[in-house]
Amino acid sequence: MAAAFHARSQQTVKYHIGIVGAGTAGAASALLLARSGHRVTLFERVPDPMPVGAGILIQPTGMAVLKQLGVLEEAISLGARVDRLYGQNENGRKVMDMYYRDWRPESFGLGMHRGALSTLLQRELAPAGVDCRYGVNVTTIDQQAGRMLLRDAEGHEHGPFDVVAAADGMRSQMRTASGLPASVRPYPWGAVWTICEDTTGVFDGVLNQRYRAAREMLGILPTGKSTSGGVPLVSLFWSLRTADFASWQQQGLEAWKQPVLRLWPDLVPL
Repeated sequence: MAAAFHARSQQTVKYHIGIVGAGTAGAASALLLARSGHRVTLFERVPDPMPVGAGILIQPTGMAVLKQLGVLEEAISLGARVDRLYGQNENGRKVMDMYYRDWRPESFGLGMHRGALSTLLQRELAPAGVDCRYGVNVTTIDQQAGRMLLRDAEGHEHGPFDVVAAADGMRSQMRTASGLPASVRPYPWGAVWTICEDTTGVFDGVLNQRYRAAREMLGILPTGKSTSGGVPLVSLFWSLRTADFASWQQQGLEAWKQPVLRLWPDLVPL
């Protein structure tokens, strides 16, 4: 066994890899694997993936991956540098105040739109040789003689593959289909969000949050600039229990603004 392993390790092993889900994790994995010489097929149930999603904060570890993918500089140009993470409660008491420079002088976070990051990664897939199959909803996986077949919702088979990676999100169908043990507990909180123009630039460089106990949380994240005029943009997040979303919608936008401004009066311009 040791001799066989040693003999195999002297040559580069190439696999046929299937990845289900073309989000950030799936696309980045597909690029890294394809550029390492593996044959990669990427499945995405959405026929025409669009650049959608809220703002996200990419940490230095994530930026290290973007650098390895060769897209870090462009990502930085599309996003906004974040040097500080700050939060205070409704009484003005500081709850969180951290600077990236306290970890490493040259470090920072990167705020950008999820859609911008997705578009950046999607653009690199075809040149890397990734076989992208959009509009294919993979639902089941069968293992036969150490290789795997995928089946979609229309009954078509794909493969066989040496390795299958499930990157189809929190409600992963692949995780369920694999039969692997898993404990999944839906998180009761979500967030409503919107994108605003920060015409004064007052929120530059800071992920800023306000809290009222554990009941209310409001966040402002710099996320780049508008394509027309280069005005700084921020993503505004309001924490909300998923069970309360329907009643929140029924109350209307003006009713929602009242608790927001009580918690953070300086947000009137936004």
